Amino acid sequence: MMKRKHEKSKQKATPSCNLESRANKNKKNDDSAATIWLFLWCFNNIAVTLFSRVEFRHPYLMASSGMFISSIGSFFIVGVAESYERVKRSLSSDSLTEDVESFALYMKDTREKKISPIVGLQSNIGKVITKLLGDIKRKPLDKTTNKIQILIISLLFSLQIIVEKISLEHVSMNFNQVMLSLVPVATMAVEILLGKTISLPRVLAIFSVIIGVAFACYGDMYYETTGLIYEVLSIFLIAARTIVAGEMLSGSISIHPVDLLSRIAPLAFMQLLTFSALTGEMAFAISRSTTSFWDLCLAIAGGILQFSLNIEYLQASKLTSPLTLCIAGNVKQVLLVGLATFIFSTPLTAMNATGIFTALFGSVAYSYFSAAEK
Repeated sequence: MMKRKHEKSKQKATPSCNLESRANKNKKNDDSAATIWLFLWCFNNIAVTLFSRVEFRHPYLMASSGMFISSIGSFFIVGVAESYERVKRSLSSDSLTEDVESFALYMKDTREKKISPIVGLQSNIGKVITKLLGDIKRKPLDKTTNKIQILIISLLFSLQIIVEKISLEHVSMNFNQVMLSLVPVATMAVEILLGKTISLPRVLAIFSVIIGVAFACYGDMYYETTGLIYEVLSIFLIAARTIVAGEMLSGSISIHPVDLLSRIAPLAFMQLLTFSALTGEMAFAISRSTTSFWDLCLAIAGGILQFSLNIEYLQASKLTSPLTLCIAGNVKQVLLVGLATFIFSTPLTAMNATGIFTALFGSVAYSYFSAAEK
């Protein structure tokens, strides 16, 4: 009798145990995906920074070309993903499994259903992209507040690019890097104002990262008062952009990163293009007789890098907290200092080396405390 009761209670507990184990598995998958996207964003960010060292006389046109290519790329991804979803409804369930043979069966099904080669190609690309980025569906935004949020994020993207480029005319690159290390402090301040709590161990880890970056980037610390004001403004723009984007991606709206990019990139493109025209940069670029094919190639290459960086940034924003993303940005700066030592033969002082190790130690400590608090 007791044995039967034990078996019944075991059977009743099984569904809840399965749900719990499934939730834990999904959580681990999300953590793994977040780590991958953070690494991709970090190293792509380094590539964009190194690429910016190539001389290009029209920074706002370069930034607008990045948003233009991001617009085209995100619309293309959403389009092929929707094409795959439409084709998927008419195919057999066997061809939609995740095993190795499924792709061949998928191709066979598309031929048997007499799907046109173009639609078939679109759906095949969409199948691959969906595996990489998840289900991409264009979400209807009916509320006026949601549309205003989209406009605000696009303005934050544009203004941060504009303000940072203006600030670089009044401060040294080293001073700019040290100031950018303070982005986690600005993010932390905004999050506390919004009612979020941050534990003391995480706060100490954050400050060790900031001190490490300051030491690692220490060098020619030239700045003007105007540049300092622009730098502080840029820091808070980055913090606000990260928090607002994170809320759109994982909050009540929970929009897909590619869908969000397809909405903000066209707006940011028009804003940056307008600013380029107002500053006279566009007129100067058009009037130049020396504008070469090389300049065009630089703009396209920079735009493609910026597009991939935007995808990785938004994917990481969806899967991590704004503060974690800012810490990853600081780690990127430290890695960039170490990389510059080998590529550009930049001298590395004892203070710089100490800063690199301090920042890396702080980032590891932050990751440890964040994982322990979950």
